[in-house]
Amino acid sequence: MRYSLRTVLIVLCCSALLSACKTPTSSLANSASSSSIDFNPLVTENFDPVMVSGIAAKGIMKNAQVVIYSVDSTGRKSLALGLGKTNALGEYEIPIPVAYQGAIIVEISGGNTNTDAQMVCDNVSGCGDAPADLASFDTNNNQQIDFGESFPINFDFMLTAVSEAVGTKAPITVHVTALTHLAAALAEQSPNGFAHSSILQANSQVANLFGLMGDIRTLKPLDLSRSDVFASATESQLRYSLFASSFASLVTHRNELSGLLTNVTNEFVRQNGQFLLVNDSMLGIGFDKWLTASIELSEYLATRNTVWTRLGLQLRRELAAIRQVAGSIVFTNAHASEAIEFDAMTQAKTLVDDLSQWRDSLNFNDDSGIAFNQELSGMNDVLKNAKVAAAFMAAAKYTPVLAVLPLISSNEQAVDYVCGQITGFAGLMCKEFLANNALATLDCEGTSNAMCRMMSSYLVIKVPTLEKKIKAEYSVLHQSLRVYGVLYEQQVDLEFTLNEFDLEGAVVVSGVGTIENADARFFVDGKVGLRNQGGDTTYQGVSELAIVVNNVDGSAYSVAQHFGDDDLSAIGFQISAENGDLADVSVMTQLLEGGESSQSVTIAFDDKRILIAQDEVNSRQITFSNQDGVSGTINLALEGDGEVGAMMLGSVKLADILRERDELYVLFSDGERKNLTDLIM
Repeated sequence: MRYSLRTVLIVLCCSALLSACKTPTSSLANSASSSSIDFNPLVTENFDPVMVSGIAAKGIMKNAQVVIYSVDSTGRKSLALGLGKTNALGEYEIPIPVAYQGAIIVEISGGNTNTDAQMVCDNVSGCGDAPADLASFDTNNNQQIDFGESFPINFDFMLTAVSEAVGTKAPITVHVTALTHLAAALAEQSPNGFAHSSILQANSQVANLFGLMGDIRTLKPLDLSRSDVFASATESQLRYSLFASSFASLVTHRNELSGLLTNVTNEFVRQNGQFLLVNDSMLGIGFDKWLTASIELSEYLATRNTVWTRLGLQLRRELAAIRQVAGSIVFTNAHASEAIEFDAMTQAKTLVDDLSQWRDSLNFNDDSGIAFNQELSGMNDVLKNAKVAAAFMAAAKYTPVLAVLPLISSNEQAVDYVCGQITGFAGLMCKEFLANNALATLDCEGTSNAMCRMMSSYLVIKVPTLEKKIKAEYSVLHQSLRVYGVLYEQQVDLEFTLNEFDLEGAVVVSGVGTIENADARFFVDGKVGLRNQGGDTTYQGVSELAIVVNNVDGSAYSVAQHFGDDDLSAIGFQISAENGDLADVSVMTQLLEGGESSQSVTIAFDDKRILIAQDEVNSRQITFSNQDGVSGTINLALEGDGEVGAMMLGSVKLADILRERDELYVLFSDGERKNLTDLIM
């Protein structure tokens, strides 16, 4: 089939992805949305097409303009190859000339004249106010654009992605998100612009930065406002969608998204595809902020589906680890996969070789777990003996005072609370003092000012404790509770604060600080639940706890635990491979009904990433994948010799996994054979 210019416009509007439309009466070249767009000469009156399709998600972008551009001989953006719109699900499908070979740039925006373009709000805190002209978008009539509601896309907001057309009729998938936007900008600044290697390297580096498996251009993002899509999503889809969407939480109003995207992208490119681990500047975004926003979004989504609890816990562990190393490591350290430009068969063989490097730490036949059992046992013993969780919980039981003691957030409130307790002339001086000193910067420690020292005694309230060796103090200025002293024969210093958001009526408290003994120092970051009913606040217990362990022998690792119906733990540590490569390892374990457990292991080393998972530890069914998107399955529960698994890249089968007597090996499609027996011994 061949497409004329008129047919192109009809397809853009009436493709199977779009629900309904009318045949336009004007030609593509004369349409209002394309009047300023110059088209590539290959877009003739009768061109042979290849279809480019995908989803635009930041949240879902509906009725947004999509323009697909070619690239010139210098690797820079050139003339347009196709034009269209997304549908109500954020999907697009656009024909471009199959005769074109090279990089393609997909740009998605509101368009200069498109008043129907909308974005779904995926910010837990909402996307700003809803004035009278946006009343139709405010479905619950609260004068706010809430999570899941839509709003018009600003004319200056644009997301991009870069991929390639290879001159065949095979459909091209290009999803467009904030992460593909970063990758496109990184590729563009390379010396060769949008060259083949630049595109592969940039997309791989961004995937590595956010801990994703496979190609971010073809990894389908989720509409996070739809709970029905969560259960069937892969772990990579969940993680990808969370990072792509939590970007919105870094600002408080929808009109700030364009400026944020520009600042973050420029900073990312200027730093050669890295972020500062921690960035406290007004305009800069540290990776810790993006992680924090993702954790908060996962907590909200977990109230709709528990699949998010697992991911949120893993991110909490990663955040705790980042905060501990931020003083010595300034930037993230993500790089492209070294195998990203290899053919699929070589990538598959590389994955098998990488697995074999860890044969001393992997055992797919072990009932106690598939990986790093010796290391995990030692780490759990340290935590158990130190009673870190018990100490945190003992301190956290005093957090209900946060819901009942005074909340002072302004000088006026401080005058009423503090100065109202000071009588006579001193009371008048107190009011005068606060009139000339900003509460936010007030620091009375070490000052000789008598009034400041007098006020300070009212700004810290001592809370009675059950234990003789600990103290608890509530800071009126900082609205926080500090618990410090000795618990379980170790030094404890923890600070608890109310979170800014409230999940389904429950009050959420965060607690951070240190626990220290003769053998190790523990940095802890936990989440405490309170319940306020009828004015009475009760302690509900600790729901999550992240711990960074620094042993006196110099070793360190991080742990995150979730307590409740979903009993989860995530442990991260560094270990050397057989060839000397130092790897970051993360092990996630979930306790299932009946005492069984599932386990997933991520090994990141030498710019590579391997994910190994087992739904139930004794099920003998293993899945594994790597950063290049190659995946494999092994079912050791099958009886007898023969095929027990396969290796794939997408829908293409690359190898069979066979068992012969007591041996396990991979037979590749080209006839080469590699032994995996050590992984089951």
